[in-house]
Amino acid sequence: MAEVCHRRGNMQGQDFWQKVLAYTLRLGAGGMSDEDEGIESVVRGSRTKSEKVKIVKRLPFRHPYFEKLYDVVDQTPGLEELIFNQTGKRPLVRVRNRNSLSMCKPVTRLPRSFFPDGYLGQLFPFELDALQVSEEPWPLYEWTYNGVSYRAADHMNTTI
Repeated sequence: MAEVCHRRGNMQGQDFWQKVLAYTLRLGAGGMSDEDEGIESVVRGSRTKSEKVKIVKRLPFRHPYFEKLYDVVDQTPGLEELIFNQTGKRPLVRVRNRNSLSMCKPVTRLPRSFFPDGYLGQLFPFELDALQVSEEPWPLYEWTYNGVSYRAADHMNTTI
């Protein structure tokens, strides 16, 4: 998408997608949401029907910034149909369940800014040591893409 935005002359979009890539690589597979399959009412056009869906669980160790960021990423294939051509079986709809927590263990060596406020302060000293929290600065940037904006400063407090 960064390349597509570059070709379109959309520098704001290019910057957004380069940050998405950098954050995703830094979080790694362990920093991605956990999913279960389930049945939910899904709206398709003007119709509502029960469909099999992927229920995306919230990672308690990941800053809420990333939920908003990945919401936009998940919506992109529907907005960019010329780029994301769907062939074959329709993929399952991803439904975010903010109340469903993943039981995944936190990723080690993440920057302090990647954790939600207060999370690190709740850990026992041995748990905090095991996380090997990186002091490398990774600011959570403000962004706007396709009409969605996020001000990280409204949600930042990276003290223990």
